[in-house]
Amino acid sequence: MGLYLRFSFFFSLVVLLFSCSVFAVKPEITIIENSTIAQLPSAGQYSLVADGIFQIYNPSNVSRIIEVRVPLGLDALIGIDWVNVSPSSSRFNFSYGVIKSYFVDSNETVSVGYHMYGLLSSNLYSLLNGKSVFEYYADSIDLTPEVKIHLEKPEQGIFNESFPESRDIRAGVRNPTEFDLFAKSVKIYRSNVSLPFFDDGTLLTTLGNFSIAPFGFETRSYFDLYSTNDSVYWTSLDVVTELSFVRNVSSVFVPLPSSGGEKDDKGSSGSSGGGFSTPSKEEESVDLLVKKDVNTTVVRYGDMVSIMVTIANVNNKKLANLSVLEEIPEGYELVRSSLKYEVKNGLYVFALDGLDVYESYTLVYTLQHKRDGYRGITYLKPSRVDYENASFYSEGVLLVNALLPEEKIFVQKEVKFVDDDFARVTIKVRNLGGVPVEDLLVSDFIDENAIVKDISQVFSEKRGVWKIKKLESGEEWEVSYLVERNSGLDSLPNVFGVDKSSVFGTIVSSEEVMMVLYEGPGTIEKVGLGVAVGILVFYLLF
Repeated sequence: MGLYLRFSFFFSLVVLLFSCSVFAVKPEITIIENSTIAQLPSAGQYSLVADGIFQIYNPSNVSRIIEVRVPLGLDALIGIDWVNVSPSSSRFNFSYGVIKSYFVDSNETVSVGYHMYGLLSSNLYSLLNGKSVFEYYADSIDLTPEVKIHLEKPEQGIFNESFPESRDIRAGVRNPTEFDLFAKSVKIYRSNVSLPFFDDGTLLTTLGNFSIAPFGFETRSYFDLYSTNDSVYWTSLDVVTELSFVRNVSSVFVPLPSSGGEKDDKGSSGSSGGGFSTPSKEEESVDLLVKKDVNTTVVRYGDMVSIMVTIANVNNKKLANLSVLEEIPEGYELVRSSLKYEVKNGLYVFALDGLDVYESYTLVYTLQHKRDGYRGITYLKPSRVDYENASFYSEGVLLVNALLPEEKIFVQKEVKFVDDDFARVTIKVRNLGGVPVEDLLVSDFIDENAIVKDISQVFSEKRGVWKIKKLESGEEWEVSYLVERNSGLDSLPNVFGVDKSSVFGTIVSSEEVMMVLYEGPGTIEKVGLGVAVGILVFYLLF
């Protein structure tokens, strides 16, 4: 009776929230930016300085934005730096190619500042058309709330008599928020019980391009004509929040300057991932852009790999006597270089005589892979450039020493029913890719009124949410807890922090279902309480 009352209360609460939220709310993105694009004396070359604020407002009274993700496609000689503009700025992380943040609570505003600068080969001003530089380089702005995804594998042979092994595979997505959500893609894969992890599945179909109303539920189906009892079905999901946009942008174009022009001395305010830093104790601030790249990311024994380190002087003054410091990883040998070097304290030091005003130079050196049989990951540490008393750094680069996928995350939820009241839930997250991943967020739906106990790892900031700081290639993370049996047991956990199309999930549960009769190939009679709760997840494995 107690379980029934709790379920009734939860259902009534959802109905009340739905009835109070006739109209959806949209998170609001605000961009405030001032930028200057100046034509340089060098033919076809321009300088860029853009300072701005990226702000997110969550107008919902009940819903939380779990992840903020802004992939960036920067030009070769453009960098971006993190700038502290409010206490919430510390919740943003600028790393190579992406800006990430987690947790924007209801009725909360978070913001971060940015400083973009570097050299252009074309007049960006003519391409902006009223947009900000930030928007120009942002591939997308994705705000992701929590969702619930269900996966159902019904019996064989009852949906299409012409194909007795056919199954109607259904993927359902529930929107437990008052946001309008948009499903960009729902992918369904098939493997078999011999592959407990998602190493090599067959993509059956990609469903998507549909909206999910606040507190709504959408189901999409696919007929698998070649399903067997050993078939295991997986899904990946890419859902984003529909948002509104406000911009306050001022952009100035400065034509070809006369000789002796002075540079605006406004510089960057720190270095936390844009591939550069700014000296803090100099009379005149100097900006150096340092970027590191390779000609290939897959290297086998005996292969050559070229490392390119580009240093750009984005100052209106000549810089002399720069040093580039590199650490050569174990198992690699330096065989040639475009600059002379010497080895000091284990570091290779390359001498760069100088860089003229707005000039760039690319150091190229070649390494040979000498580590036979190694299949791991080699991390090329950030390049360091010393000028006077200041140091500037690039991002690090990963080399894959075999044909391994770069990013692939597996999440499995196992449900075992302990008694009539409680179930043991075990969630496993494994990095199946070839590179380490950092700052993953795992979110499982747990009814607010359900009792939770015996948790192996405490929640991070919110009920049902855990944070994984780092997961090495092949490493597995696990959490287990006892929970009152509730409607969330048949929903897949979410993993945030990597591209959503690289996350594959499935559920394993068989405690509540019994196979008691075979009337024909693949025909199963179902008995037990699993018909009410556990039947959907049972079919994922059997």
